[in-house]
Amino acid sequence: MDPAHSSGMKRRDLLRLVVTALGLLGIGLVTIPFLRSLSPSSSAKANASLVVQLSELQRGVLKVVENPYKPLFILRPSAEQLRAIESLDGHVWNTAQISYANEADVFIYWGISTRFGCALQEKKASRSILLEFSDDGTWLGGYWDPACQVSYDYAGRAIKSHRFSYNGYVAEVPNLEAPRFRRVDNKLIVTLW
Repeated sequence: MDPAHSSGMKRRDLLRLVVTALGLLGIGLVTIPFLRSLSPSSSAKANASLVVQLSELQRGVLKVVENPYKPLFILRPSAEQLRAIESLDGHVWNTAQISYANEADVFIYWGISTRFGCALQEKKASRSILLEFSDDGTWLGGYWDPACQVSYDYAGRAIKSHRFSYNGYVAEVPNLEAPRFRRVDNKLIVTLW
């Protein structure tokens, strides 16, 4: 092989590598600021909130607040729902109730599954679909993710006991996420970010 040809190949390969690296760097320098410009500003995030009148909440009736981000579930539990929550304490993955606003006597959480972010459905205490396959199913009411098959109680806790789930599926997933909120007079102010 001709040594001049070999050194020309090395220079060409080096030049190709340098041009490729500079091109990728240029693309990165243009793309990153563009993507950052698409997200809301910090002032927009600070002002993104919902106001919920506590006087509008009926005991035992789920209020779903639609917003541009994700549905918000607010529940002022009935005595029956509180008994169901208490009886499920030993049948959930995590007994923490971070979604309970003691000062307002409501549960507040995002109405999406913590598994893959699927929309939840409220399922009242009734006959569980588990009874079609087993005699020991008891559904005390709560939320169900039909896509991921996960069951949550009215406190937003993921149910781990086969018998108390809506359909018998009991994946270990986190409890429903609670938004940041504060109470001002007879209102809940919920931060969306």
